[in-house]
Amino acid sequence: MIAITYKLILQEPLLATSLLGDPNSSVSFSYVPGSMIRGLIATRLLAQGDVDLALDERDLLFNGNVRYLNAYPADAQGYRRLPVPISWHYDKRKANEDGYKIVDWAYMDEEERIEADMGEDGFLIPYQAYSDSFVEARVYDRDPSIYNPGRVIHVHHLRDRRIGRPTKDIGAVYQYDALAEGEALVGVILTENQELADRILALLPEQTVRLGGARTAGYGKALLAAVVQQPISWTEVPESDLSDVQPEETFVVTLLSDTILRDLQGRPSQDIAPALPPEIQAEVLQSYQKRIPVGGFNRKWGLPIPQEPALKAGSVFVLKANKRVNKAEFIKWINAGIGERRAEGFGRIAINWYGDDSVLVKAEAHPYIWTESKSNALSAASRNLAQQMQERYQRQMLDRSLAAFLSKFSQKRERLPISKPPANSQLSRLRIFLRDAQRQDDLTRIYNLLSPTILDAEGKEIRNPQALKSRSMEQFRKARLNVEGVPNERLDGWMRALIEDTLSENPQTIWNYLDSDKQIIGNNNLLLDVEAKPSDLSIDYTFRLIDGILEAAMRTNRATDGDDGGNNNG
Repeated sequence: MIAITYKLILQEPLLATSLLGDPNSSVSFSYVPGSMIRGLIATRLLAQGDVDLALDERDLLFNGNVRYLNAYPADAQGYRRLPVPISWHYDKRKANEDGYKIVDWAYMDEEERIEADMGEDGFLIPYQAYSDSFVEARVYDRDPSIYNPGRVIHVHHLRDRRIGRPTKDIGAVYQYDALAEGEALVGVILTENQELADRILALLPEQTVRLGGARTAGYGKALLAAVVQQPISWTEVPESDLSDVQPEETFVVTLLSDTILRDLQGRPSQDIAPALPPEIQAEVLQSYQKRIPVGGFNRKWGLPIPQEPALKAGSVFVLKANKRVNKAEFIKWINAGIGERRAEGFGRIAINWYGDDSVLVKAEAHPYIWTESKSNALSAASRNLAQQMQERYQRQMLDRSLAAFLSKFSQKRERLPISKPPANSQLSRLRIFLRDAQRQDDLTRIYNLLSPTILDAEGKEIRNPQALKSRSMEQFRKARLNVEGVPNERLDGWMRALIEDTLSENPQTIWNYLDSDKQIIGNNNLLLDVEAKPSDLSIDYTFRLIDGILEAAMRTNRATDGDDGGNNNG
């Protein structure tokens, strides 16, 4: 048997609707049914072109050559847990103790049951069975643990589609009880055909998928990952406890998934005897079972499929062999399964699983922690789009910070935010140079305008021919900035220092002025494998900050009637 395993990491709550709950609610299974993964495969096939699935893809979808087993919660090692047997019972008074004891009634005779029911104090022990819980399929030299998947309940309000809000006639309140975001599940796909296995691997690349109901309402997003073909020795449960059974000996069959059985007349049944293969002759001694209704939903029809009763996963049957049954016959039966709808994961069984009348379990079950990269490889187009989204987000945050900083220069205060500002004609002229340099991303040009001297080839200071004229430079030298964070600094010196820092390998001053969190400027890449460009942003926002300061200086001139009427002193 070829087994393909995969992991599902829920990124949103999942609504795999069962038939439980009241009419105004939807209650999800505690697992992902195999039919959902089969539906995902069918969707991928339909996307490839005009395909008649019923005729062309029967082997892959319908006739049982491929079986899509349920995806159950992962254990701490990343393996698939299985439903707890219904025959397991525990003393509910000790459920929170570490290493508490479970008794398996399936492996006890009547006398042992009576003895186990009586406590040391002479009173009956209040035993309780598990419901919708999971246990490790494999035990790693330690006590197993019982795991209950996380769930979330959201209340919703029905809205009128045309009006967009609840109305008197359309406004019912209902709730969704869904599997919680963050749960990790492991599923299995079985087949005996390598060609079909190769097709399945090609149809299930590692990517984000949508499963279940209410997908447009924030449900069903999951990461499909770790899709691998297992070695041929893979088994659903360990076979170490499986051995030949002699006549009159008993063996225990545990249902690992919901199972639909019928009697010889075709009616729904809860008797496993008619489902026994011819080579296994045995009679049922006792059973521990629950019945549930099962159905489904056909998204192509847009209709639910017929409901019928089934035996719940975890149901247990104790059988006595009428003749010798060897291990190979058991393995063949396990691989085949029992009952109907086996292609959707129904009818999975285990024989003599755990195989003891008592088990010690740990009180705390550790969930599987998904540690691989949470970002998928992006195509060139997707990477470009993600980069644009990243930069747009950063700019939005920085625009707010820039506006907040420049607002300091417009607030009324005892001291002018800019004292002795240059004439508006000089400020306007520098702003023209500034905007022209911004179009070319050339901050060096502005730095040269504000530097009266430069060093020649011999290291001597000489006059800078590109600088502003001395009378203009003198006005910028006399101007002072008087705001929080920039106390009494010369305007020309402040601009030169800011530009020098921005042109360095690790600009900091511009971000300090904008009080920007490192998450905005640094490596917060929206959880995508996209490199941010803080250096490009620092140049742009340096231009904008200087321009904003010069504009504030012009407003100061107007407020104090200090405008020189456009006289150019340079």
